[in-house]
Amino acid sequence: MTNSIALGLKEAGCSGLWQVGKENYQVDSIEGNTIGVSGTSPSIEKSHWMPTLLKVAVLLPIIALIITRANRKNYTKAIIPSPVSLNPAVYEPFVEDVIAKIQQARRQGLKTAIYVGRGDTQSIPKEEGWYWVSLDHGMENALDENRPHLKMDFNAQMGCIANLFDKVVVDQWVLKFFHAAWDTLHHLMVIAPESELVVEADPCMHGLTPESMPDFQPGKPSYQTPVMDKVQFQQAEKVAFATWQQKVGIAQSDALYDEFKGAKSPAEIDRKLRMANGSEDRLKMEFMHMILKKENIEPKKKSYLPEFYEKCEEYLVKLFGEVTLHLGEKYPYQNNLTLDFWVLRNPKQI
Repeated sequence: MTNSIALGLKEAGCSGLWQVGKENYQVDSIEGNTIGVSGTSPSIEKSHWMPTLLKVAVLLPIIALIITRANRKNYTKAIIPSPVSLNPAVYEPFVEDVIAKIQQARRQGLKTAIYVGRGDTQSIPKEEGWYWVSLDHGMENALDENRPHLKMDFNAQMGCIANLFDKVVVDQWVLKFFHAAWDTLHHLMVIAPESELVVEADPCMHGLTPESMPDFQPGKPSYQTPVMDKVQFQQAEKVAFATWQQKVGIAQSDALYDEFKGAKSPAEIDRKLRMANGSEDRLKMEFMHMILKKENIEPKKKSYLPEFYEKCEEYLVKLFGEVTLHLGEKYPYQNNLTLDFWVLRNPKQI
């Protein structure tokens, strides 16, 4: 038996007869993480089954929770590689030409900058004294002498451009695709006091955890919120919507729903129905959210961002000499975009 199940049995105080699959096992002792099992009984008739059934009913949720925790931790470890594992030999052949141009620009006294997550057909800054390139996992055009672009995976191929850039800017909604974002982006920077990294603070990677407290993973970065928070928030939404329905009347609510549905194309309605196995549940949920927002009666959602930012700062000060968080400000190089972002300077030699 596994150590996780042994701990579950120990916590539950379960000894005696219990069942795994179709077999019955007699648990004689539980010492530490070791379970003593004396033998099996192939038939239920030979055992005192009802007490065992009650024990298993109590034990199964405990075992499930322990295994869930173990699997989640193991999965987290598996998908966050160390930056030293970056392979500089795996990249598209023409990337060599772009890297050579970056190195040449540095020899000519130019500062070098990279816009991560920017496609080769999107604009990049033009500044006097700077040589800008973009990097993305895709590429639409052939190599353009006037538009240097690196077609490269965010995780497995960054080793070949280590310590090449005085400035690194990460496009919005890109951070979540990194396995270990801070370490990888730090890896790209020239080790100098004036080197700078500009990157969004909220990666929009908010999973769910069965725990009562959030699970922060600042190195990725991401975090998981308690599933009960989501359940309670959804209940609050339904209460707010039901209160609105009671105020305006069901007839008015139904008329507005028909109007809402009538504004959608048949193709969109069909897609929503298929997503909900033929029911209108998804359409009704969208209608509810529209009403809550329009009437300004949305319940307040619990935010863990402040605490998450604190955890990230604790991690970032190990990598950078200067760490500054900007809240709700214009994002550099995208003046039409307002969000929370980090400006990280003076990368440390790790």
